[in-house]
Amino acid sequence: MRDSHGAATSAAPGLPVEVDPSTPEVDLVIVGGGPRAVATVARLAARLRPEEPFGAPAPSGDPALRVAIIDAVQVGAGATWRTDQHPLLLNNTYSAQTTAHADASTDQDGPLVPGPDLVQWAATCSHAPTQRYLGIGPERPAWLGAELAALRPESYPTRRLQGVYYRDQLAEAARRGGIEVWHIEGTATDIAVAGAEPATRAHETPGRTGTSTVGGRRLVRLTGAHRVAVDGPRGHRAPITPSRSPRSAPPWWSWPRA
Repeated sequence: MRDSHGAATSAAPGLPVEVDPSTPEVDLVIVGGGPRAVATVARLAARLRPEEPFGAPAPSGDPALRVAIIDAVQVGAGATWRTDQHPLLLNNTYSAQTTAHADASTDQDGPLVPGPDLVQWAATCSHAPTQRYLGIGPERPAWLGAELAALRPESYPTRRLQGVYYRDQLAEAARRGGIEVWHIEGTATDIAVAGAEPATRAHETPGRTGTSTVGGRRLVRLTGAHRVAVDGPRGHRAPITPSRSPRSAPPWWSWPRA
């Protein structure tokens, strides 16, 4: 696999890995690489290793799962929280109310592995803002130190700062869960069904490398914008998807299924 600049990505635990041509398909393809994709990988890690705390080292042996995340802008941050945007673009939620992790208030039935919210993450990063998070996170932007120092629980963080947070949480969850994550910056252009399994192949277009095909046993669509239709007399909203489409997770997705 190659990133948006055509360079092969690192194979270090928790970081994007280079696609192994001998691997015919991944276990899961996620289309849409924003915070809901991050939360999905975190939930997978919690189910795979429920007894391991946040920050635990990677398990030994082969990956427990292989997951490909496709995003047109930036895997982990998505378009809204991309880390190269202007600092005047702010989140509309307090810093202390921002987290990528499930807790006791979350409507889900899986195991809970507590993780840092945005403020707690910033506190652990502020002493060394140029170093990779836990030694595995993505490279840090030059502006990070100043924004970490200015962050307060009651402040509205910049969207780009929140994007750095989400990307770091993705790296940690992948390592802790023993999940091999393929970061693919491109656009999913087509989905084909092979055999009895729905949505087993996704096509993507990385920035400078042409079009390639990613095979997966399952596909989840976690894009931020959905076309919806009114279904039934109560006006139930349902994604407009073709017959035998991939499972789609709209904004009102029931998290107990995660």
